[in-house]
Amino acid sequence: MPWPALLMVAIALRAGDPPAAPPEPPPIPGTTPVAPSGTAPATAPTDGSGQSSATPTEATVAPAPPRRLWVILDYYKEFGGTVVREDEASITLKTTTGEERTVDRNSIVSAIPLLDEPEGTPVIVRWRNGRTIPAELVSDGFEEVVVRIERARTSLPRREILALEREPPFEEQLAGFRAKIPADAWDVRMELVRWLLAKHHPDIALEELREIRKNADSDEAARLMVRAEAEWELLQKSPKARAKADRAETTTRVELVPRLSDDDVNMIRVLETDLRSPPRMRHALGLPTAMQERYPSHERMPPAGAERSGMQTWSTQRLLQLLFSMQARDLYGMVRIDEDPEHLRLFRKRVHDGWLIPNCATSRCHGGAAGGRLVLATTDSKSSRTAYTNLLVLLNFRTEQGRTLLDFERPKESILMGFGRPRNEAPVPHPAIAGWKPVATPLQKAMEEDATAWIGGMYRPRPDYPVKLEAPKVPGLVDDPAAPAAQPR
Repeated sequence: MPWPALLMVAIALRAGDPPAAPPEPPPIPGTTPVAPSGTAPATAPTDGSGQSSATPTEATVAPAPPRRLWVILDYYKEFGGTVVREDEASITLKTTTGEERTVDRNSIVSAIPLLDEPEGTPVIVRWRNGRTIPAELVSDGFEEVVVRIERARTSLPRREILALEREPPFEEQLAGFRAKIPADAWDVRMELVRWLLAKHHPDIALEELREIRKNADSDEAARLMVRAEAEWELLQKSPKARAKADRAETTTRVELVPRLSDDDVNMIRVLETDLRSPPRMRHALGLPTAMQERYPSHERMPPAGAERSGMQTWSTQRLLQLLFSMQARDLYGMVRIDEDPEHLRLFRKRVHDGWLIPNCATSRCHGGAAGGRLVLATTDSKSSRTAYTNLLVLLNFRTEQGRTLLDFERPKESILMGFGRPRNEAPVPHPAIAGWKPVATPLQKAMEEDATAWIGGMYRPRPDYPVKLEAPKVPGLVDDPAAPAAQPR
Protein backbone atom coordinates (compact mmCIF):
# COMPACT_ATOMS: atom_id res chain seq x y z
CA MET A 1 0.00 0.00 0.00
CA PRO A 2 1.49 3.41 -0.96
CA TRP A 3 2.54 5.75 1.86
CA PRO A 4 -0.31 8.26 1.23
CA ALA A 5 -2.84 5.45 1.69
CA LEU A 6 -1.10 4.25 4.85
CA LEU A 7 -1.16 7.78 6.23
CA MET A 8 -4.86 8.18 5.51
CA VAL A 9 -5.57 4.86 7.27
CA ALA A 10 -3.54 5.98 10.29
CA ILE A 11 -5.36 9.32 10.41
CA ALA A 12 -8.74 7.63 10.15
CA LEU A 13 -7.94 5.12 12.90
CA ARG A 14 -6.67 7.88 15.16
CA ALA A 15 -9.96 9.69 14.73
CA GLY A 16 -11.94 6.52 15.47
CA ASP A 17 -13.33 6.29 11.95
CA PRO A 18 -12.98 3.31 9.60
CA PRO A 19 -10.34 3.68 6.90
CA ALA A 20 -11.58 5.41 3.80
CA ALA A 21 -12.43 3.19 0.86
CA PRO A 22 -10.30 3.49 -2.26
CA PRO A 23 -11.37 6.37 -4.50
CA GLU A 24 -14.03 5.57 -7.06
CA PRO A 25 -13.14 5.51 -10.75
CA PRO A 26 -13.55 8.81 -12.59
CA PRO A 27 -17.24 9.64 -13.10
CA ILE A 28 -19.05 9.22 -16.38
CA PRO A 29 -18.71 12.35 -18.48
CA GLY A 30 -22.00 14.13 -18.86
CA THR A 31 -22.47 16.04 -15.65
CA THR A 32 -20.96 19.06 -17.40
CA PRO A 33 -21.28 18.15 -21.09
CA VAL A 34 -19.29 19.94 -23.73
CA ALA A 35 -21.36 21.80 -26.27
CA PRO A 36 -21.55 20.09 -29.69
CA SER A 37 -19.24 21.46 -32.31
CA GLY A 38 -20.63 24.50 -34.07
CA THR A 39 -22.58 25.78 -31.08
CA ALA A 40 -21.77 28.83 -29.06
CA PRO A 41 -19.36 28.35 -26.16
CA ALA A 42 -20.78 27.93 -22.67
CA THR A 43 -21.27 31.02 -20.55
CA ALA A 44 -18.33 31.68 -18.22
CA PRO A 45 -18.96 30.93 -14.56
CA THR A 46 -19.72 33.84 -12.28
CA ASP A 47 -19.16 34.60 -8.61
CA GLY A 48 -22.83 35.30 -7.99
CA SER A 49 -22.63 38.99 -8.84
CA GLY A 50 -23.28 38.47 -12.53
CA GLN A 51 -19.63 39.17 -13.38
CA SER A 52 -17.50 36.52 -15.02
CA SER A 53 -14.99 34.87 -12.70
CA ALA A 54 -12.66 34.14 -15.63
CA THR A 55 -9.50 36.20 -15.79
CA PRO A 56 -8.76 38.25 -18.92
CA THR A 57 -6.02 35.86 -19.98
CA GLU A 58 -8.30 32.83 -19.94
CA ALA A 59 -10.06 33.92 -23.13
CA THR A 60 -6.83 33.79 -25.09
CA VAL A 61 -5.61 30.38 -23.89
CA ALA A 62 -5.09 27.90 -26.73
CA PRO A 63 -7.75 25.17 -26.93
CA ALA A 64 -6.96 21.96 -25.08
CA PRO A 65 -6.06 18.85 -27.12
CA PRO A 66 -8.93 16.46 -27.90
CA ARG A 67 -9.93 14.33 -24.97
CA ARG A 68 -9.12 10.64 -25.04
CA LEU A 69 -11.36 8.27 -23.11
CA TRP A 70 -11.45 4.60 -22.25
CA VAL A 71 -15.15 3.70 -22.13
CA ILE A 72 -16.46 0.72 -20.16
CA LEU A 73 -19.97 -0.30 -21.21
CA ASP A 74 -20.20 -3.50 -19.16
CA TYR A 75 -17.87 -6.22 -17.98
CA TYR A 76 -17.41 -7.50 -21.53
CA LYS A 77 -17.54 -4.39 -23.73
CA GLU A 78 -15.07 -1.57 -23.56
CA PHE A 79 -13.07 0.48 -26.02
CA GLY A 80 -10.98 3.63 -26.31
CA GLY A 81 -11.17 6.64 -28.55
CA THR A 82 -10.91 10.39 -29.01
CA VAL A 83 -14.00 12.48 -28.32
CA VAL A 84 -15.45 13.83 -31.56
CA ARG A 85 -18.70 15.29 -30.24
CA GLU A 86 -21.00 14.91 -27.29
CA ASP A 87 -24.24 16.17 -25.87
CA GLU A 88 -26.43 15.44 -22.86
CA ALA A 89 -27.65 12.12 -24.30
CA SER A 90 -24.69 10.58 -26.09
CA ILE A 91 -21.01 10.75 -26.81
CA THR A 92 -19.20 9.94 -30.07
CA LEU A 93 -15.59 8.78 -30.17
CA LYS A 94 -13.19 7.97 -33.00
CA THR A 95 -11.51 4.64 -32.26
CA THR A 96 -7.98 3.59 -33.13
CA THR A 97 -9.29 1.95 -36.32
CA GLY A 98 -10.72 5.27 -37.53
CA GLU A 99 -14.39 4.41 -37.11
CA GLU A 100 -16.78 6.58 -35.11
CA ARG A 101 -18.81 4.98 -32.33
CA THR A 102 -21.73 6.71 -30.63
CA VAL A 103 -22.89 5.44 -27.23
CA ASP A 104 -25.77 6.41 -24.98
CA ARG A 105 -24.48 8.02 -21.78
CA ASN A 106 -26.88 5.93 -19.72
CA SER A 107 -25.20 2.77 -20.97
CA ILE A 108 -21.73 3.81 -19.82
CA VAL A 109 -20.44 2.18 -16.64
CA SER A 110 -17.30 4.33 -16.54
CA ALA A 111 -15.48 6.71 -18.88
CA ILE A 112 -11.85 7.07 -17.88
CA PRO A 113 -9.83 10.02 -19.22
CA LEU A 114 -6.37 9.16 -20.54
CA LEU A 115 -3.52 11.43 -19.52
CA ASP A 116 -1.68 13.66 -21.97
CA GLU A 117 0.75 15.07 -19.41
CA PRO A 118 4.51 15.42 -20.09
CA GLU A 119 6.72 12.41 -19.58
CA GLY A 120 7.89 12.18 -15.97
CA THR A 121 4.65 13.48 -14.47
CA PRO A 122 4.05 11.75 -11.08
CA VAL A 123 1.01 9.47 -11.31
CA ILE A 124 -0.81 6.80 -9.37
CA VAL A 125 -1.32 3.53 -11.28
CA ARG A 126 -4.70 2.04 -10.35
CA TRP A 127 -5.09 -1.65 -11.27
CA ARG A 128 -8.50 -3.22 -11.80
CA ASN A 129 -8.00 -5.44 -8.76
CA GLY A 130 -7.74 -2.38 -6.51
CA ARG A 131 -3.97 -2.29 -6.19
CA THR A 132 -2.28 1.11 -6.50
CA ILE A 133 1.32 2.19 -6.82
CA PRO A 134 3.12 5.51 -7.49
CA ALA A 135 4.99 5.85 -10.76
CA GLU A 136 6.14 8.32 -13.42
CA LEU A 137 4.20 8.69 -16.64
CA VAL A 138 5.74 7.73 -19.97
CA SER A 139 2.56 7.30 -22.03
CA ASP A 140 -1.09 6.50 -21.42
CA GLY A 141 -2.26 4.65 -24.51
CA PHE A 142 -5.27 2.70 -25.71
CA GLU A 143 -3.36 -0.58 -26.01
CA GLU A 144 -0.89 -0.23 -23.16
CA VAL A 145 0.19 2.04 -20.32
CA VAL A 146 3.90 2.79 -20.03
CA VAL A 147 5.28 4.08 -16.73
CA ARG A 148 8.49 4.10 -14.71
CA ILE A 149 8.17 2.26 -11.42
CA GLU A 150 11.22 2.80 -9.22
CA ARG A 151 13.10 4.04 -12.32
CA ALA A 152 12.32 0.86 -14.28
CA ARG A 153 10.37 1.39 -17.52
CA THR A 154 7.32 -0.87 -17.36
CA SER A 155 4.66 -1.61 -19.98
CA LEU A 156 1.24 -2.64 -18.67
CA PRO A 157 -1.62 -3.97 -20.81
CA ARG A 158 -4.66 -1.67 -20.79
CA ARG A 159 -6.88 -4.62 -19.87
CA GLU A 160 -5.12 -4.78 -16.46
CA ILE A 161 -5.21 -1.05 -15.67
CA LEU A 162 -8.26 0.89 -14.55
CA ALA A 163 -6.70 4.34 -14.71
CA LEU A 164 -3.66 6.53 -14.31
CA GLU A 165 -4.31 9.45 -11.96
CA ARG A 166 -2.15 12.53 -11.53
CA GLU A 167 -0.44 12.45 -8.15
CA PRO A 168 -1.15 15.68 -6.23
CA PRO A 169 1.91 17.95 -5.78
CA PHE A 170 4.02 17.20 -2.74
CA GLU A 171 3.11 20.53 -1.09
CA GLU A 172 -0.60 19.82 -1.47
CA GLN A 173 -0.26 16.31 -0.02
CA LEU A 174 1.81 17.55 2.91
CA ALA A 175 -0.62 20.35 3.71
CA GLY A 176 -3.52 17.91 3.56
CA PHE A 177 -1.87 15.42 5.91
CA ARG A 178 -0.86 18.11 8.40
CA ALA A 179 -4.36 19.57 8.44
CA LYS A 180 -5.84 16.17 9.33
CA ILE A 181 -3.29 15.04 11.94
CA PRO A 182 -3.90 16.29 15.52
CA ALA A 183 -0.84 18.04 16.96
CA ASP A 184 -0.48 15.43 19.74
CA ALA A 185 -1.00 12.37 17.53
CA TRP A 186 2.63 11.33 17.81
CA ASP A 187 2.09 7.84 16.38
CA VAL A 188 0.47 9.23 13.24
CA ARG A 189 3.13 11.90 12.94
CA MET A 190 5.70 9.12 12.94
CA GLU A 191 3.92 7.73 9.88
CA LEU A 192 4.20 11.20 8.35
CA VAL A 193 7.96 11.12 9.02
CA ARG A 194 8.29 7.79 7.25
CA TRP A 195 6.34 9.15 4.28
CA LEU A 196 8.58 12.24 4.17
CA LEU A 197 11.68 10.06 4.12
CA ALA A 198 10.18 7.89 1.39
CA LYS A 199 9.55 11.09 -0.61
CA HIS A 200 13.18 12.18 -0.06
CA HIS A 201 12.46 15.19 2.17
CA PRO A 202 14.72 14.54 5.18
CA ASP A 203 14.80 18.25 6.06
CA ILE A 204 11.05 18.36 6.72
CA ALA A 205 11.21 14.96 8.42
CA LEU A 206 13.80 16.40 10.82
CA GLU A 207 11.43 19.22 11.76
CA GLU A 208 8.75 16.69 12.65
CA LEU A 209 11.15 14.44 14.55
CA ARG A 210 12.51 17.27 16.68
CA GLU A 211 9.02 18.14 17.80
CA ILE A 212 8.10 14.49 18.40
CA ARG A 213 11.18 13.94 20.56
CA LYS A 214 10.40 17.05 22.60
CA ASN A 215 7.02 15.65 23.55
CA ALA A 216 7.23 11.87 23.35
CA ASP A 217 9.77 9.27 24.47
CA SER A 218 10.29 7.18 21.36
CA ASP A 219 13.23 4.95 20.47
CA GLU A 220 11.89 4.78 16.91
CA ALA A 221 11.99 8.58 16.65
CA ALA A 222 15.63 8.53 17.76
CA ARG A 223 16.50 5.93 15.11
CA LEU A 224 14.70 7.87 12.40
CA MET A 225 16.47 11.04 13.52
CA VAL A 226 19.83 9.40 12.82
CA ARG A 227 18.60 8.26 9.41
CA ALA A 228 17.11 11.64 8.50
CA GLU A 229 20.27 13.51 9.53
CA ALA A 230 22.42 11.14 7.46
CA GLU A 231 20.15 11.47 4.41
CA TRP A 232 20.07 15.26 4.76
CA GLU A 233 23.86 15.40 4.93
CA LEU A 234 24.18 13.21 1.85
CA LEU A 235 21.62 15.33 0.01
CA GLN A 236 23.53 18.50 0.84
CA LYS A 237 26.74 16.98 -0.52
CA SER A 238 25.13 15.63 -3.68
CA PRO A 239 26.28 17.51 -6.82
CA LYS A 240 22.84 16.90 -8.33
CA ALA A 241 21.12 18.45 -5.29
CA ARG A 242 23.45 21.45 -5.33
CA ALA A 243 22.84 21.98 -9.03
CA LYS A 244 19.08 21.82 -8.45
CA ALA A 245 19.33 24.37 -5.65
CA ASP A 246 21.47 26.64 -7.81
CA ARG A 247 18.88 26.45 -10.60
CA ALA A 248 16.14 27.31 -8.15
CA GLU A 249 18.05 30.37 -6.97
CA THR A 250 18.93 31.55 -10.48
CA THR A 251 15.58 30.80 -12.08
CA THR A 252 14.54 33.25 -14.77
CA ARG A 253 11.02 33.41 -13.35
CA VAL A 254 10.28 36.94 -12.10
CA GLU A 255 10.27 37.01 -8.31
CA LEU A 256 7.49 39.46 -7.47
CA VAL A 257 8.50 39.59 -3.80
CA PRO A 258 12.27 39.73 -3.17
CA ARG A 259 12.90 37.23 -0.39
CA LEU A 260 14.72 37.71 2.89
CA SER A 261 18.22 36.30 3.31
CA ASP A 262 19.16 33.44 5.63
CA ASP A 263 20.67 36.02 8.01
CA ASP A 264 17.38 37.93 8.02
CA VAL A 265 15.54 34.71 8.89
CA ASN A 266 17.95 34.06 11.75
CA MET A 267 17.52 37.59 13.10
CA ILE A 268 13.73 37.20 13.23
CA ARG A 269 14.13 33.85 14.97
CA VAL A 270 16.44 35.44 17.54
CA LEU A 271 14.03 38.30 18.25
CA GLU A 272 11.07 35.91 18.55
CA THR A 273 12.85 33.40 20.81
CA ASP A 274 11.11 32.64 24.10
CA LEU A 275 13.87 31.66 26.53
CA ARG A 276 11.33 29.83 28.68
CA SER A 277 10.96 27.31 25.87
CA PRO A 278 14.01 27.89 23.68
CA PRO A 279 14.59 26.35 20.26
CA ARG A 280 17.89 24.68 19.42
CA MET A 281 20.61 27.30 19.21
CA ARG A 282 24.36 27.74 19.07
CA HIS A 283 26.76 30.68 19.16
CA ALA A 284 30.00 31.76 17.53
CA LEU A 285 33.04 30.85 19.63
CA GLY A 286 34.04 34.50 19.78
CA LEU A 287 30.74 35.75 21.21
CA PRO A 288 31.77 35.91 24.90
CA THR A 289 34.95 37.79 23.99
CA ALA A 290 33.03 40.18 21.72
CA MET A 291 30.57 40.92 24.54
CA GLN A 292 33.40 41.70 26.93
CA GLU A 293 35.22 43.93 24.44
CA ARG A 294 32.19 45.93 23.30
CA TYR A 295 30.35 46.23 26.59
CA PRO A 296 33.10 46.12 29.25
CA SER A 297 31.39 48.61 31.59
CA HIS A 298 27.75 47.66 31.05
CA GLU A 299 25.94 47.24 34.35
CA ARG A 300 24.60 43.85 33.28
CA MET A 301 28.01 42.38 32.53
CA PRO A 302 29.50 40.04 35.16
CA PRO A 303 32.25 41.61 37.29
CA ALA A 304 35.73 41.59 35.83
CA GLY A 305 37.82 38.64 36.84
CA ALA A 306 37.01 34.98 37.19
CA GLU A 307 33.25 35.45 36.84
CA ARG A 308 33.60 37.33 33.57
CA SER A 309 36.16 34.86 32.29
CA GLY A 310 33.69 32.10 33.06
CA MET A 311 31.43 33.40 30.29
CA GLN A 312 33.46 31.25 27.92
CA THR A 313 31.66 28.20 29.35
CA TRP A 314 28.16 29.69 29.33
CA SER A 315 25.41 28.07 27.32
CA THR A 316 24.06 29.85 24.26
CA GLN A 317 20.77 30.35 26.06
CA ARG A 318 22.44 32.17 28.95
CA LEU A 319 24.52 34.34 26.61
CA LEU A 320 21.43 35.27 24.62
CA GLN A 321 19.58 36.19 27.81
CA LEU A 322 22.40 38.59 28.67
CA LEU A 323 22.40 40.02 25.13
CA PHE A 324 18.66 40.68 25.43
CA SER A 325 19.07 42.38 28.80
CA MET A 326 21.79 44.65 27.35
CA GLN A 327 19.89 45.10 24.05
CA ALA A 328 23.20 44.39 22.32
CA ARG A 329 21.67 44.07 18.88
CA ASP A 330 24.98 44.35 17.10
CA LEU A 331 25.87 40.91 18.48
CA TYR A 332 22.55 39.12 17.97
CA GLY A 333 23.79 37.75 14.65
CA MET A 334 26.48 35.74 16.47
CA VAL A 335 23.69 33.53 17.81
CA ARG A 336 22.26 31.05 15.34
CA ILE A 337 18.78 29.62 15.91
CA ASP A 338 18.65 26.22 14.21
CA GLU A 339 14.88 25.72 14.27
CA ASP A 340 11.72 27.78 14.34
CA PRO A 341 10.51 28.97 17.74
CA GLU A 342 7.30 27.14 18.58
CA HIS A 343 4.84 29.84 17.50
CA LEU A 344 6.71 30.42 14.25
CA ARG A 345 6.72 26.68 13.63
CA LEU A 346 2.92 26.81 13.85
CA PHE A 347 2.87 29.70 11.41
CA ARG A 348 5.19 28.00 8.95
CA LYS A 349 3.69 24.50 8.97
CA ARG A 350 0.01 25.09 9.65
CA VAL A 351 -0.73 28.59 8.41
CA HIS A 352 1.85 29.25 5.70
CA ASP A 353 2.28 25.78 4.17
CA GLY A 354 -1.22 24.55 4.95
CA TRP A 355 -3.30 27.63 4.11
CA LEU A 356 -1.52 30.59 2.51
CA ILE A 357 0.55 28.80 -0.13
CA PRO A 358 -2.09 26.37 -1.51
CA ASN A 359 -5.03 28.78 -1.23
CA CYS A 360 -3.87 32.41 -1.26
CA ALA A 361 -0.51 32.45 -3.06
CA THR A 362 -1.68 31.25 -6.47
CA SER A 363 -0.77 33.23 -9.57
CA ARG A 364 -4.37 34.41 -9.95
CA CYS A 365 -4.50 35.65 -6.38
CA HIS A 366 -1.89 36.99 -3.95
CA GLY A 367 0.91 35.08 -5.65
CA GLY A 368 0.67 37.38 -8.68
CA ALA A 369 -0.29 40.82 -9.84
CA ALA A 370 -4.01 40.02 -9.48
CA GLY A 371 -3.71 40.10 -5.68
CA GLY A 372 -3.54 43.88 -5.41
CA ARG A 373 -1.29 45.38 -2.73
CA LEU A 374 -0.94 42.12 -0.79
CA VAL A 375 1.61 40.06 -2.72
CA LEU A 376 3.11 36.85 -1.29
CA ALA A 377 6.39 35.19 -2.17
CA THR A 378 6.01 31.83 -3.88
CA THR A 379 9.53 30.83 -4.96
CA ASP A 380 10.67 27.63 -3.20
CA SER A 381 7.56 27.76 -1.03
CA LYS A 382 8.81 25.24 1.58
CA SER A 383 11.95 27.22 2.40
CA SER A 384 12.37 29.29 5.55
CA ARG A 385 13.30 32.32 3.42
CA THR A 386 9.92 32.26 1.70
CA ALA A 387 7.94 31.60 4.89
CA TYR A 388 9.62 34.40 6.82
CA THR A 389 9.27 36.79 3.89
CA ASN A 390 5.54 36.15 3.89
CA LEU A 391 5.44 36.52 7.67
CA LEU A 392 6.90 39.99 7.28
CA VAL A 393 4.48 40.76 4.44
CA LEU A 394 1.55 39.98 6.76
CA LEU A 395 3.05 41.92 9.67
CA ASN A 396 3.66 45.02 7.54
CA PHE A 397 0.44 45.06 5.54
CA ARG A 398 -2.21 47.66 6.27
CA THR A 399 -5.74 47.77 4.90
CA GLU A 400 -7.00 50.86 3.12
CA GLN A 401 -8.31 51.98 6.51
CA GLY A 402 -4.82 51.63 7.98
CA ARG A 403 -5.66 48.52 10.05
CA THR A 404 -3.22 45.67 10.63
CA LEU A 405 -4.04 42.11 9.61
CA LEU A 406 -2.99 40.72 13.01
CA ASP A 407 -4.43 41.58 16.43
CA PHE A 408 -1.89 40.41 19.00
CA GLU A 409 -4.13 41.17 21.97
CA ARG A 410 -7.19 39.44 20.47
CA PRO A 411 -5.81 36.92 17.96
CA LYS A 412 -9.21 35.45 17.11
CA GLU A 413 -10.40 38.89 16.04
CA SER A 414 -7.55 39.35 13.57
CA ILE A 415 -8.61 40.48 10.12
CA LEU A 416 -6.47 37.71 8.64
CA MET A 417 -8.58 35.12 10.48
CA GLY A 418 -11.75 36.61 9.02
CA PHE A 419 -10.31 36.35 5.52
CA GLY A 420 -10.42 32.56 5.87
CA ARG A 421 -14.09 32.48 6.92
CA PRO A 422 -17.23 32.69 4.82
CA ARG A 423 -17.96 36.35 4.13
CA ASN A 424 -21.16 36.35 6.20
CA GLU A 425 -19.25 35.09 9.27
CA ALA A 426 -16.35 37.56 9.24
CA PRO A 427 -16.45 41.03 10.92
CA VAL A 428 -14.13 42.22 8.12
CA PRO A 429 -14.84 39.86 5.22
CA HIS A 430 -12.48 39.05 2.40
CA PRO A 431 -13.15 41.33 -0.58
CA ALA A 432 -15.69 39.93 -3.02
CA ILE A 433 -13.26 38.73 -5.68
CA ALA A 434 -14.02 36.08 -8.27
CA GLY A 435 -12.32 32.79 -7.46
CA TRP A 436 -11.90 33.42 -3.72
CA LYS A 437 -13.10 30.63 -1.44
CA PRO A 438 -13.18 30.39 2.36
CA VAL A 439 -11.18 27.72 4.11
CA ALA A 440 -12.95 24.38 3.76
CA THR A 441 -15.32 23.90 6.70
CA PRO A 442 -13.69 20.72 8.11
CA LEU A 443 -10.30 22.48 8.17
CA GLN A 444 -11.48 25.90 9.34
CA LYS A 445 -11.51 25.12 13.06
CA ALA A 446 -8.05 23.53 13.05
CA MET A 447 -6.65 26.39 10.96
CA GLU A 448 -8.10 29.01 13.30
CA GLU A 449 -6.74 27.22 16.37
CA ASP A 450 -3.25 27.07 14.87
CA ALA A 451 -3.38 30.67 13.64
CA THR A 452 -4.60 31.85 17.06
CA ALA A 453 -1.71 30.06 18.79
CA TRP A 454 0.75 31.57 16.32
CA ILE A 455 -0.48 35.14 16.64
CA GLY A 456 -0.83 34.88 20.41
CA GLY A 457 2.71 33.52 20.69
CA MET A 458 4.41 36.43 18.89
CA TYR A 459 6.77 38.36 21.17
CA ARG A 460 5.28 41.39 22.92
CA PRO A 461 5.88 44.24 23.02
CA ARG A 462 6.52 43.81 19.31
CA PRO A 463 10.24 44.09 18.51
CA ASP A 464 11.59 46.17 15.66
CA TYR A 465 13.11 43.74 13.18
CA PRO A 466 16.32 45.18 11.69
CA VAL A 467 15.29 43.52 8.43
CA LYS A 468 14.45 45.32 5.21
CA LEU A 469 11.58 43.95 3.12
CA GLU A 470 11.79 45.24 -0.41
CA ALA A 471 8.60 46.39 -2.12
CA PRO A 472 6.92 43.90 -4.50
CA LYS A 473 7.96 44.27 -8.14
CA VAL A 474 4.41 44.81 -9.36
CA PRO A 475 3.79 47.85 -11.58
CA GLY A 476 1.34 50.36 -10.19
CA LEU A 477 1.50 49.34 -6.55
CA VAL A 478 1.91 52.07 -3.91
CA ASP A 479 3.56 51.74 -0.54
CA ASP A 480 1.44 50.72 2.42
CA PRO A 481 0.84 53.11 5.32
CA ALA A 482 3.74 53.18 7.73
CA ALA A 483 3.77 50.54 10.43
CA PRO A 484 3.40 51.68 14.04
CA ALA A 485 6.58 52.18 16.03
CA ALA A 486 7.99 48.90 17.34
CA GLN A 487 9.53 48.25 20.75
CA PRO A 488 13.20 47.46 21.31
CA ARG A 489 14.44 44.11 22.48
